[in-house]
Amino acid sequence: IEEVEAITADAVKPAEPTEGE
Repeated sequence: IEEVEAITADAVKPAEPTEGE
């Protein structure tokens, strides 16, 4: 179940956090 939450967060903002860092 924890994996599902991680996948959802990645789908919501996949490039935003990557470009910010």
